[in-house]
Amino acid sequence: MERILTKQGDWQSTNIISEHLQRYREQNPYYWYGSALAAYRQGHYELATDDIKAAISLEKNDPRFHFLLGLLHFQSGSHGYRGNFQQALSLSAADGDQERYRQKLEILGLDDIRPSSRHKATDFWYRRNLWWWLNR
Repeated sequence: MERILTKQGDWQSTNIISEHLQRYREQNPYYWYGSALAAYRQGHYELATDDIKAAISLEKNDPRFHFLLGLLHFQSGSHGYRGNFQQALSLSAADGDQERYRQKLEILGLDDIRPSSRHKATDFWYRRNLWWWLNR
């Protein structure tokens, strides 16, 4: 609709639709991921970092987001990339996904990175306290 209105020269309606679409895009984590990935491929690491952080703020459980942030930290030489890669491995549900991430990490020379154990610690805490609650 935006393109049609633009071709018709209806600038007022085009601007209204464009504003609505932009607000919708900004609430979509995959919009930010796509933007971050494009910036990363062009070597604009700072812009890509900002965009992927926006994606993570909207959707924390997509391993692709954490892996890309890890790549950005790794490429820029900043610390924290290990935690991002561990988070990506932890969030990847399918074994095939984890294997692909491990292969990528091996190419980077980071084959010692393992999934984060944070989730396991939380599960242990929950089970221990649930047992106490049920048996008091």
